[in-house]
Amino acid sequence: MFVDMESTEHARIRRERGKENRRMMKNPHTTGRRGSTRTVEEMVANDPANPPSRTDIFVVTHTRKNGTFVSEEIEINEIVARDPSTKYKDLDHDPVAEVFGKDAKGRVLGLRSGVSKTTRMPAAHYKKKSEEAERSKLELQSQINYLKQEGAQTRISANSPSDQVFG
Repeated sequence: MFVDMESTEHARIRRERGKENRRMMKNPHTTGRRGSTRTVEEMVANDPANPPSRTDIFVVTHTRKNGTFVSEEIEINEIVARDPSTKYKDLDHDPVAEVFGKDAKGRVLGLRSGVSKTTRMPAAHYKKKSEEAERSKLELQSQINYLKQEGAQTRISANSPSDQVFG
């Protein structure tokens, strides 16, 4: 039955069209049967404290086992090396968008299926608020550390014998 179905002229044309489309692909993924969704899940499981950015996901899913990109024109690693903070920019300004252009309607380049700009963009507001909270937390922590250091120096100078007056 299968051999009969694949022996038709229609099946041969479909296979040829598939071969041609595969040759025209500019940046095929390297995840194979595993797929990008499982790759992302593994990345999150390996480091749950730091969820991967779109740039991280794109680099992992488009890099061969020997560390080279599937397409030599891709300069994403160079952009990230110059400024590591760029990989956390929004979808229209991150390194993937710089290299390949803004995403069109529908799927977002480098992310698993079912992800679109409209599903990612509402999260941008919360991400911005989270970043602001993290910055203020770090600022407050540095102020606390400074005050602790000042308090320790004050206690040391108050307890030193040279400052005490003997009568």
